[in-house]
Amino acid sequence: MRGKTKTKTCHVIDLTKAPYTTFGAGVRKGNPRKCLACGQPIKGGETWRRDASAEDPGGYGRIVTIQHSRCPDQKARNVFQKMLANGASR
Repeated sequence: MRGKTKTKTCHVIDLTKAPYTTFGAGVRKGNPRKCLACGQPIKGGETWRRDASAEDPGGYGRIVTIQHSRCPDQKARNVFQKMLANGASR
C-alpha cells in the first residue's frame, strides 16, 4: 500500500438531533437573557453554561437554558427558585 492514501470516514455529531452544552463568557447574541438558576441577567464578562435540548421532531424547536457558572447572589437564587416553585411567571 505504499504510495496510496487511505481515506477514513469521519462521524460528525448532528447537533440538531442531540442535546449539547456550550460554555462561554459575556453577553452573546441568541442566548437567553436571564440565568435560570437566579433570575439575574447575564452581564458582560460573566461566565455561563448554555444547555440545549435535542431538536423536537414535531417542529416545536429546542429548549435552551442558560445559567451562570457561579451565581453572583445566592439570596437572589433562593428567592427566584421559590418563585418558580410557587408557579409565578417571570
